[in-house]
Amino acid sequence: MNRHSALSGLISNSPLPAALPQAVLPPHRWCFKVKILNTILTIIVIAAAVSYTANAQTDKPPTGNLNDQKLKITKKAPVSADVMFRCLKGSRNSGLLVRLKVTFHSSGTVTDVVVSRSSGCDYFDSEALRVAKKIKFKPEVKGGEAITVIRSVEYQAGIY
Repeated sequence: MNRHSALSGLISNSPLPAALPQAVLPPHRWCFKVKILNTILTIIVIAAAVSYTANAQTDKPPTGNLNDQKLKITKKAPVSADVMFRCLKGSRNSGLLVRLKVTFHSSGTVTDVVVSRSSGCDYFDSEALRVAKKIKFKPEVKGGEAITVIRSVEYQAGIY
């Protein structure tokens, strides 16, 4: 069979001629490529299935109760302007910052306030302590019950 007759067989309506020369379509190479593609697709499907299964196993259920809520400060009174002016008037510093540790009780009241970092001005620190006791908040809730927590609260004043 010559090359011209093999090509004419490909053009005809029959799917494949009975005997093809190796130069036109080597059947062993064609089958080999199909097997490789089939193997690659199988590996991809298996890898996707394993990955999906691994993700399904590592997804943790939500921790805690759905009714848990963080502490939310609803109203924080400012330090009076007179005190800020008094502290900033003779100071070379252009700002004041006091950090307080505040105990937010489960009953909804502030029970304890302590200065953890002073501003350097006693008037400003004492005024911050006074107004921090008036903070309004919604208590933190864990397991459906309000709990007492201690959080840092900062008061700032400055000339900007």
